Amino acid sequence: TRRDSQKTFNNTDAETPRADSVVPSVSGAPSGHVTLAFTDLQSSTWLWNQFPTCMKSALSIHNRVMRSVGVTYSAYEVKTEGDAFMMAFHSLVDAANWCL
Repeated sequence: TRRDSQKTFNNTDAETPRADSVVPSVSGAPSGHVTLAFTDLQSSTWLWNQFPTCMKSALSIHNRVMRSVGVTYSAYEVKTEGDAFMMAFHSLVDAANWCL
C-alpha cells in the first residue's frame, strides 16, 4: 500500500509473481558468504500520486525485468515490498552485474 498525506494507493495489482514461482532457481538460495542487493524506485510515492495508471503498468514491467535479469545472474529473490526488491547472490560479481 502506498501512502501519502492525501491518498492511499494499493499497487498489489501491479505485482507479478515471485521469481521462484515463475522460473525455479537452478542453484537455489545461496548460503555461506552471500551478497545482498536492495532496490527501491526513487520518488515512487510521488509518481504513484501523479500517474497511478502509468505506475501500475511501469511497476509490472519493472518487476518482470528485474526478475528476468535475475535469472541470468542466478539471483534468489528473498522478498519484495511495494517497488523494492531484496535479492541474494552467490557472488559479488553476479550481484554487481545484475545491478548494472
